[in-house]
Amino acid sequence: MKIGFFELIIIFIVALIVLGPEKLPLYAKKLGQALSTFKDYSGKFVEEMNTSIAEPLKEVSEPLQKIAKEVSEPLTEVKATINQIGKPISSVKTTSTPVKTTE
Repeated sequence: MKIGFFELIIIFIVALIVLGPEKLPLYAKKLGQALSTFKDYSGKFVEEMNTSIAEPLKEVSEPLQKIAKEVSEPLTEVKATINQIGKPISSVKTTSTPVKTTE
């Protein structure tokens, strides 16, 4: 929810009527201090949540990333082999050593 300019003017006018011109600056200062304190606490809370959640997630995700890499490497080789099916032998790049046959 955002407060626009006209809403602020209405709030200021109501506060001026309710509090009076003598007390309005005092309460405005107190409100500013309270908002500043709230901002500090909320910033600390967010930082603490990030450290308490982000670090364990990194520890959990590292083994999963290793597994994904180990699985994807053989699949890349299989895809390359499948793509070579049906092509003439002269254009096929061999990655393994030729097999010797004994006669």
